[in-house]
Amino acid sequence: MSSLLKYDTQPNGTGNEMPTRDFGAVCDTSVLTDRKSFNRAQDLFASSGLYIPSPTYSWLSRSQLIQVRGQTVKYSLLKQLVRERELYPIHLPKIYDEIGRQIMFETNYNVSLTDIRALLLSSHLQIPVITFDDDLINRVSKEIGIKTIHRFEAHSNWLAIRGVLQLYRELSFKSSKRFHEQLEDELDFPKIISIIKKAHRKEIKNTEKSTQRISQGQKDSGVLDLHYLGWNILPCIQEYHDQAIVRPSITQQICERAILLIAKPAKHENPKKMGIDKKKS
Repeated sequence: MSSLLKYDTQPNGTGNEMPTRDFGAVCDTSVLTDRKSFNRAQDLFASSGLYIPSPTYSWLSRSQLIQVRGQTVKYSLLKQLVRERELYPIHLPKIYDEIGRQIMFETNYNVSLTDIRALLLSSHLQIPVITFDDDLINRVSKEIGIKTIHRFEAHSNWLAIRGVLQLYRELSFKSSKRFHEQLEDELDFPKIISIIKKAHRKEIKNTEKSTQRISQGQKDSGVLDLHYLGWNILPCIQEYHDQAIVRPSITQQICERAILLIAKPAKHENPKKMGIDKKKS
């Protein structure tokens, strides 16, 4: 069963194993509706990979197009992006696909499987989900439960984002132990998130200062809102724990997926707020 958790593109993340250029984002459907939207995501994540869950790509290849929340995604566009190596379908481990379907059933299909798969793949790869859907967080929060750990605003530049990504991986790894303990003790999820925020307050503050400092003077390729979030998928993991379907160490690793990093373009679209001079670009 542990083989189902292996990374196809990265080492097993523990917060301490991030290669120098190990960066990119998983695209949600709002990024894939047309070429203009995809190009915008490319600008925000320049020289980095953009990914899609392979089950979503396979489903689309059979249907030719899908509609999610009224947004149409065409297979012809995705096929072109994949052929030109601009978008990469990435294997979603079977255990996460099972969890994703369980989440969908328990929310009475009010959260699309495409959204759930994107969130699970991004947390598995420990990179952000890039979305242009302003309502994604609220919609998932309403059905599943989301608690904010912290929100950063950063220039979409590797050097500026790197610290945010490193801290995200550290949070995921260290928080998984607390989430795993919750499976035993049935602790309150919001309380666990509050404990995590307090335990990492210093690291979060230092990362925010560093990110703001690095963002100053960077060329204007855009500004991102980056959200550290906890989403309560623990009830879906409970069965694996209670029935000992997988080893405790694997269950704890699955608990790392309860921390998300969601990236959106900053609404103000004004790099000067970050201390960036557009005249230099």
